[in-house]
Amino acid sequence: MARWALSAVRYADIFYGLRTEHLERIASSCRELTLDKGTLIFEENSPGDEMYVVARGAVEIRVSPAILNVESETGPTTIAILRRGEVFGEWVPSPATTGAV
Repeated sequence: MARWALSAVRYADIFYGLRTEHLERIASSCRELTLDKGTLIFEENSPGDEMYVVARGAVEIRVSPAILNVESETGPTTIAILRRGEVFGEWVPSPATTGAV
């Protein structure tokens, strides 16, 4: 198991309070994904089957204006910027477009 993986899951709020052996088990199933700024991770309404933990950098979550019940001529709206320790991803179609920032 890579040290970065254990550090990432230990820092993630979703795993707060878990014992080290549980964190190690989770970390052993992780794989590192290094992305350039602007890289699309997944698109709105795409099927999802993975959970991501931000280990470094940031991730921007954007949704179409229709989801927010607003009109916009500028395209998707940023609703969150996720940083170290925050988790995203879904096991159902994603309602948001997500990319590295």
